[in-house]
Amino acid sequence: MVVEYLDLGANDRLLDVGCGTGWAVEHATQRCGVGFGVGVDLSGGMIEKARERRGEHANIDFQIADAENLPFDDDSFDGAMCTFSFHHYSSPLTALGEVLRVLRPGAPFFVLDNNRRSFFGIYSLWDLYFRWFEPGHVRYLTPPELTKMFNDARYRDVELVYKQDRLFHGKKVFGSAMIVKGLK
Repeated sequence: MVVEYLDLGANDRLLDVGCGTGWAVEHATQRCGVGFGVGVDLSGGMIEKARERRGEHANIDFQIADAENLPFDDDSFDGAMCTFSFHHYSSPLTALGEVLRVLRPGAPFFVLDNNRRSFFGIYSLWDLYFRWFEPGHVRYLTPPELTKMFNDARYRDVELVYKQDRLFHGKKVFGSAMIVKGLK
């Protein structure tokens, strides 16, 4: 869904911050026509798996990098995304600033993450649980908190573009999700 919101084409460069095993970059470049995709993650193990997934695709690169100190020149990317990793960042405002720095003017950044306010407070309990038992978890945010961070980092046209907080839909179990977008 985020790749579709990005609306990038064959001449565009995409940055995936906190890319994990690289599935989103692969999807964007191989199925959605994005010209070149770069995924960064702090975990060397995730980057190793992403590079294995990449295979022979020359239009994908993966690098070990910290979201708070990206190894790219200013104005390098036509769009960026961060899917389900923002809650791991100890300094999310710094990460937002770094992504803003490497985006070209007018380029979008989309953050997809869990919404702490979902399901009558259940995700607030999950947030507390993960803070105790998952060393990399920092904090789930709410839509107002995340949109404020985008604004504080000086993004333009910040908006909540998607919010899903249904626990059940038919026979399927759903999770919590929100997508916030800002432009450089």
